[in-house]
This record gives sequence, structure tokens and C-alpha cells, in this order.
Amino acid sequence: MRHAKSSWDLPVSDHQRPLNERGLRNAPEMGRRILKSQVIPEIIYSSDAVRAFTTAQLVRDYINPNIPIQVEPKIYDSTLQTLLKIIESFDEKYATVLMVGHNPTISLLANYLAGNPVGYFATGAMACLEFTCPWKEISGSTGRLIFFDFPKNTNSAFI
Repeated sequence: MRHAKSSWDLPVSDHQRPLNERGLRNAPEMGRRILKSQVIPEIIYSSDAVRAFTTAQLVRDYINPNIPIQVEPKIYDSTLQTLLKIIESFDEKYATVLMVGHNPTISLLANYLAGNPVGYFATGAMACLEFTCPWKEISGSTGRLIFFDFPKNTNSAFI
């Protein structure tokens, strides 16, 4: 998932940018759609950037406030290889994981793992991929796209 819409109104660093009003509305909405999809994460890995972590919290709080959030600073300003290494390190006890990150890398990751174009990740967009291999074996084209959704998607199956 890409973080929800952030604000450019405050004179803060990129890392400290908060969500704007739209982002504060869209993140829980995407949590509602995740809940409706019945693909519920057991853990959330989030960038430590304010906008990503806030998105993770709002999504989690809508789904289930007991879902742990693992802050992973390497997600911020990462490369595709860095995100793959993070995925390879996921504990096998988790069958369903949500990663909240940033473009362009989160889009690159989904497209790489699905093996076909998933699409552009607008703010708040998410792709759900299914894998039949352990986390440590995930690589290009090992995922199957279950759904792709974004806040302005009026054709979402989860509205």
C-alpha cells in the first residue's frame, strides 16, 4: 500500500510530512475496504515517515487495533531490492502482511511481484498479491494479483 495523501502546507522535511485532510479520510476508508475484502493482515510493516506510519495506524485502527505495526526505516527512500530483502525477512508465522510505503518503489514492487502491470499507485492505493511460496523465496512474478484498489476507485468491489 502507498501512504495516503500528504500535506505540503507545513515547513517540515519530507520525512516529517503529515497526512492532509483527504489522507486522513482515505486511510480509514482503505482500512474499511481491506476489512470487506476479508484479506486481513496479521502484521503491518510501515515506513517510519510520518505520512506512512499515520496511514498504517489509521488502516490498522479501522481493521483491528490489536494488529502490530513494525516500523521499518528502510522502507523510506528504498530500492526494489531493499523491499525484497524486507519481505524475505518476514516471519513465516505470518500468512498475511501489509506493507505501507512510498512511490515509486511500492508501485515497482507490486508490478515486479505480480509479473504483469498492476498499475500506478495513487496515494492510498493498494494491491493484494497471493504467493504460494515462503517469504524468503518471493521474487519476480511469484505473486498473483487478487485485487488492486485506490480511494477514488468508484468501481471497487469493496465499496
